[in-house]
Amino acid sequence: MRKFEPGYEDPARLLAEAAACPDPEDERRLRPIRRLQRRPDAETFLAVAEAARSADLELRLVAVDVLGQLGYASGRPYREQTLPILLAELDQAEDPRLLQAAITALAHLGDGRALNSVLRYAVYRDADIRRAVALALPSIADERYPAPEVEDALVELSADTDEAVRDWAAFGLAEIRRSRP
Repeated sequence: MRKFEPGYEDPARLLAEAAACPDPEDERRLRPIRRLQRRPDAETFLAVAEAARSADLELRLVAVDVLGQLGYASGRPYREQTLPILLAELDQAEDPRLLQAAITALAHLGDGRALNSVLRYAVYRDADIRRAVALALPSIADERYPAPEVEDALVELSADTDEAVRDWAAFGLAEIRRSRP
């Protein structure tokens, strides 16, 4: 959608609207995120990529959430440009919510090039991060021939102290084992 078309919504305004609501489950945050994720245009990608570099944590969280599924209805036209942004976020993020969001976004991309970066967090101290890893690994692993490290990490996570981590790891193991030839 372009600026001159009826119903156009400025991507920067949608990003700010979502970031103004810190509750990740609130519709006031989710609605603009979903609108942005559906858009396949360059203007939206550039605005979201810029927001991912913001000093404002809430804005960065929203941007990372959007990047994981940006343009999904149109075949994710900015997938190649999105992957390095998310990997950089994973490398530099200090806030656990940002780490979790980056891992989840990488899971949505489903790109095996993120595998080693995500595997590093399988032993992270925060259970939410380990849960995100357990959820992400089946999505970014090669479905038919996953790296042995993926199965090893999921086996370890299936014995985690956190019940949700264990559940997602067990589910991931079943997914991987079911997809083998």
